[in-house]
Amino acid sequence: MKIVYYRTLLKKAKNITPDERILYSFLVSKSITEYHEVFDKDGCTVNQDALSELLNQKSRIEVRKINNTQIAKELGITRRSVINATHSLIEKRFISLDCYGEKCVFISKELFEQGYFELIKKEKLKGELLIFYSYLIDKSKRYCYCKKKECDYCLDTHRYKLAEEFGTTEDAIKKHLQRLYRLGLAERLENGKLKINQ
Repeated sequence: MKIVYYRTLLKKAKNITPDERILYSFLVSKSITEYHEVFDKDGCTVNQDALSELLNQKSRIEVRKINNTQIAKELGITRRSVINATHSLIEKRFISLDCYGEKCVFISKELFEQGYFELIKKEKLKGELLIFYSYLIDKSKRYCYCKKKECDYCLDTHRYKLAEEFGTTEDAIKKHLQRLYRLGLAERLENGKLKINQ
């Protein structure tokens, strides 16, 4: 099942950890599906007018009923990590408890403005590196103008630009890229382009 990560969180919500941002995105995307009118008849395409109306009416929505074990399995993290991240999100007010003890997740127009990308789970990728890798896969798909397989996951961009888009420093980008190189998930081509391997 697709795991959504909202692009707004690349630069915002730096007061929560990468795992907390992943869990928050997951809970928002799962919970929003409970509002059937937000989706068109195909069940996949977001009806922007309905979403806008929902966001005008609510600043929080009830979290979809899903247990911690299932969340851990879908996100590829431990159950303890899910519990810890949930408690932290409650403390930092990204999640609240209503008077009946049900969890609600905060939503805003800003969260949805830049869309989302899919997190691509890999065995050795966690937290910030998982987000970065998935971001690069998404970015390379969006900037590929031909249909040839070999260019599907290549992009022509510099570290300073990635740092700007990802809301971090060039040093952090360099470290992320070096870790991806070591894992065989990225490589620099002779033409200078960055190739992302799946």
